[in-house]
Amino acid sequence: MKITFLSFIIIFSASVYSQEKKKKYDFAFSPELISQKDLFGGANLLIGRVVNEKMIIGMSGVRIGVESNLKNNSDLIIAPKVGFETSGTILIMRFSAVNYFQNTKSEFRLLPEIGLSWGGFVNLTYGYNFRITNKQINDLSGHRFCLSFNLNRKLIKEGLPRM
Repeated sequence: MKITFLSFIIIFSASVYSQEKKKKYDFAFSPELISQKDLFGGANLLIGRVVNEKMIIGMSGVRIGVESNLKNNSDLIIAPKVGFETSGTILIMRFSAVNYFQNTKSEFRLLPEIGLSWGGFVNLTYGYNFRITNKQINDLSGHRFCLSFNLNRKLIKEGLPRM
């Protein structure tokens, strides 16, 4: 009886404290089109994981990217950004820190966004830029709409057919 009980404890503890497989990160290229007083284009890299479970299809992880209004000379605005995104079957939430540059002017903003998602692949969000520094750039609005696409082979191949 003692040996049976001891064997059960050893087997149970081995299964509970076993090492987990190292999780592989997924990458997605995420182009976007942004409307905020002017039309902006952006390119991002999403590093995270693709979720493809019972009722949830999507992607979540860290976003690193840049956006710009793609104008010439003194009107050009360029903005590097970093943030976190979680996009599911029908809902997306994103939080970013963005630093806008125009000539010698600079503005740092925090940007929460929420919106609709189609399987984490196509996302339409609304966000509001909260200025952290003094207003220096006039060509920016606080309100913004963003249409983005998460281009990931696993998400497209496995997730979208289930939608």
